[in-house]
Amino acid sequence: MSNRSISSYNIQSERGNIEDKVDDEYDKLEQNYRQLTPTNQHIERNILLLGSTKSGKTTLVEVLADPRYRPPYQRLGLSQNQLATKKKIKCSTSTHFTLTIVEIPGNMLDKEQDLAKINETCIELGVTQFHYICVCTSFENGISDKDIKLFERLIKHFGEASIKPYLSLIVTRCESKDEESRANMKKELNRDFHFSRLMQWFNRRVHFIGALDPIDWDQGYEEVILDQFQTIYNDRQHFLQFIEHDCNIEPFTIESQMKNSSVISSSENAFSVLSIEIKSEKCERYPTFHVDESYNITIEDVYGKIQANTIWGALHGLTTFSQLHFVTDDNQLVISASITIEDEPRFPYRGILLDTSRNFLRTSVIKKHLDMMAYNKFNVLHWRIVGDQSWPLISKQYPTLTEKGAFSLDHVYTPGDVQDIIEYARLRGIRIIPELNAPGHIGALGRAFPDFLINCYNESTRQIIDPTKTEIYSFIEIILKEIKQTFENEFYIHLGMDEVYSACCTSNLNLEKFMNKNKMSKYTDLMRYYTSKILDIAQNIGAKSMVWQDVWNDDVKLPLEVVIEIWKDDSWSTYLSKAINEGYNVVLAAPFNLSMMSYRKYDKLDSVMNAEFSKWYNIDLFANFIGDETARKRLIGGEATLCGEFVDDFNSLSRFWPRALVVAEKLWSLPDVNNIFITEPYQRRIVHGNLIGKQGQGFEIAMCNLNDYRFNINNSSLNAAQARIHNPGEHLKVRKQCDKSLDQFQI
Repeated sequence: MSNRSISSYNIQSERGNIEDKVDDEYDKLEQNYRQLTPTNQHIERNILLLGSTKSGKTTLVEVLADPRYRPPYQRLGLSQNQLATKKKIKCSTSTHFTLTIVEIPGNMLDKEQDLAKINETCIELGVTQFHYICVCTSFENGISDKDIKLFERLIKHFGEASIKPYLSLIVTRCESKDEESRANMKKELNRDFHFSRLMQWFNRRVHFIGALDPIDWDQGYEEVILDQFQTIYNDRQHFLQFIEHDCNIEPFTIESQMKNSSVISSSENAFSVLSIEIKSEKCERYPTFHVDESYNITIEDVYGKIQANTIWGALHGLTTFSQLHFVTDDNQLVISASITIEDEPRFPYRGILLDTSRNFLRTSVIKKHLDMMAYNKFNVLHWRIVGDQSWPLISKQYPTLTEKGAFSLDHVYTPGDVQDIIEYARLRGIRIIPELNAPGHIGALGRAFPDFLINCYNESTRQIIDPTKTEIYSFIEIILKEIKQTFENEFYIHLGMDEVYSACCTSNLNLEKFMNKNKMSKYTDLMRYYTSKILDIAQNIGAKSMVWQDVWNDDVKLPLEVVIEIWKDDSWSTYLSKAINEGYNVVLAAPFNLSMMSYRKYDKLDSVMNAEFSKWYNIDLFANFIGDETARKRLIGGEATLCGEFVDDFNSLSRFWPRALVVAEKLWSLPDVNNIFITEPYQRRIVHGNLIGKQGQGFEIAMCNLNDYRFNINNSSLNAAQARIHNPGEHLKVRKQCDKSLDQFQI
């Protein structure tokens, strides 16, 4: 081996040692802060990061995220970002932080650039309130005339009085600068004729920070790197502690400086005021079953009015209003000058099923589904949280369930996660009904408590609860109590009870002995025994019950207050008619199974699951129904289902949407509205797909191939006023006039 190779090997080895020592030092320093008792307060702060090109903005963001970060050697001194970026980072001192940092690239701040672009960029990124406006400059470059002119332009742009409480100066590349060097720089800045008059505006003071020097790292200078890291870590903590102690700051609001004009009227007559009138004086905190969701919209010239009996109806009115107008690429507002809409849902239950047991879905993905639900007026999320494959829901009483039953400890839902999702849904008028599917489909339970499941001797998978064991009912009672406490505002819990295969039960001799002892002649007697106990538990904890149809199919007599969900494809209309006429409320899922992308459309089978989703428009929900109008009202709604075998974080949104839009319209609109010629809803879905894209709901595709039909949803000239009126007509009369205005919104 040559001396050169030996030297290269030694440097590589030294770099590895340095990296380990930096990690050790980081862990030691972090441990000091972990020993501090964290406050219950969680601070969220927004930072607008400005500065000329090569001022260290991008590196600063990375160091705040992780002080061990070192800039790539090949990019040292080069600008890394040409576009504005938004990044969220989590960090802590004695308080937990979430920092949202919007970085404006230097090329947007050049003297020939209009600083109004900063405002528009922040609005596009969805961050319009900032607690700090930080201007970066490099220690090595100092403060140049160009920097001073930029500061003056920023102060003039935002307004002296407005910007002063929020402005900070951050000096970067300070990883090797001692306190004396920093103090000298402050003195020089104060003595500088040009800059001294600007220092008064940096009300949030001057901060220093740096990053590990990649040149020193490449050379393997251990002592230098460790000294740098200590300095960087301390500077970072000083900055975070400054934010922590600056707890009473009110945010600075970025506003658009571009004026909208109206396509349909002159600027003097542009649409300006939307009033919302809610008749009910009772404010329901949580949406409930059979809540009044009706609303009326009236638009005349420059004024609009939404009238509703409840806040939930007003929410739907706002949703429709957002779909009646859009802003064009040249910043023009398109809206019809005269609209009258009266609208209410056909069914009170309009749901989707998300399955997080087979494949874990992050909370951010679930929230995107909730956004899409709200935009299409779905009001129930049926959440199958646990099942055969995993148990991601953390239990206070039985933590082993997730420790052994989850895919990993990174794939769990904490109580905080669940409450976050519940609140996110509530603000969008959506209830969440949790499902604990038992006695079948609960194999993950066996990884934590093997004795709770039946041993099958017919080569079946162990996935069924052993109903003969008394301790299983104590366990289920505790789990259901925890679920009820978590979902405290929801009356219903879905108890599952589908696909409990009798062959497994009958193969077990212990179960056979139990059945003989208790004079049970067939498997359904055993299921009746289990069901009775579980329904009693649910009732005792104050929960109402929903079940899949299987247990009812097995001739288990259920109390009439139990809601039955019809999901089986074969003869679903017969099941529906039978359950309704027996007095049960029913949710219909059978026609709306989204689990398969291909529906064998050339197959001759008459299964509704073989139909392309576009043909769901023409499904008659009461086909072959026998019963009067009163009986029909016991069909309380329907549900689009997507089981999780083949979907995860990456494709669940594209698999669900836009196909579920058809279900949304079937469940909201009257049958004579949505049983229409097939090409017409295609056209409206193209319009609606485009509007969804403009809402920024993650539906960001130009061409969408669904069941061999291609929908072009790129920007086009649209009549937005016709996009989403559920009861289309030239003029629809308003039946009710609300008698008080609770609020007005300027737009």
